[in-house]
Amino acid sequence: MSRENRIFEVQIDVPLLMNGSEILLYLAQTPPPSPEQLFQRKAAPELMPFLETLFHRDEVTGEPSRLEAMAPSRADTALVLIPECAITISNWERVDELVRGLTRTAIVIGGLGYASSAELKAWKEAQSDNGSATKRIFGFNARDALGTPNMFFNTACSWIHHADGRTSCVISLKNFLEQREEALKEEGLEEGSELLRLVAPDLVIYPLICAEFTCTREGDRPLDRVARDVPLRVGGRKVLVAGLAYQNNEVHTLWQRGIYAATGAARGIPVVAAIVNNALWFSHPDEMKDKWRCLTGVYVDKSHLL
Repeated sequence: MSRENRIFEVQIDVPLLMNGSEILLYLAQTPPPSPEQLFQRKAAPELMPFLETLFHRDEVTGEPSRLEAMAPSRADTALVLIPECAITISNWERVDELVRGLTRTAIVIGGLGYASSAELKAWKEAQSDNGSATKRIFGFNARDALGTPNMFFNTACSWIHHADGRTSCVISLKNFLEQREEALKEEGLEEGSELLRLVAPDLVIYPLICAEFTCTREGDRPLDRVARDVPLRVGGRKVLVAGLAYQNNEVHTLWQRGIYAATGAARGIPVVAAIVNNALWFSHPDEMKDKWRCLTGVYVDKSHLL
């Protein structure tokens, strides 16, 4: 772990970029869970059919998965981002099965929703001895973070799947809770203290969960910690900050500031920000606000495009 910036590192032992600078990026705008489903720790019922068609071909019709349709070559590495709170710890096994079934190298980063210390410990302890099973990793110091069983956290999971079948999954904890905007407002919700950094030979990925992107807390802003860390880790690698959002209301200007901070704060080093938000049905009558409504997209400081 990087002690100064409190960032937990997980190494990826294969290059991820094609031609030195390209990756297949899929921003999965999944249907959001309702407030009732969030409270009950349930995913939206449309989630699993969505992910099944994304990752797997139809066994009856032979129709390729959407991932295959986008990039038929198995040599193409895929990076899939899934919004905050889309997945739950109760359906993690099924999503893990879908990821392990991929025949290409893939990084799948998704919001795992709210989970208690007891649930997180049980997930880790359920590690199978089977060599083909997914390796379960905590992207934080469990002894420091997981206290009493009824403490709970907003979490994300990052699958690292290799074309040869090796798979690992890292669970990380949200470091900043914006109580006015937090999807689940309940006593006992705690903040994590460590961000996650995925480091491949050619790419560094910092997964952030929603308000970690918009945090304005002086001295401990997650994006400031990332900006301080980037120059220490680049070494010729590309840098991507991934944002998982659960934003059903009009997008706040803090998101714009967060995007500017993510793409421009690393002292001249090009940083790409990729954000995925829920599928939204409404539009905004103000065109300038409507441009930011979706939020899902890829952002880069325009000075690096010149």
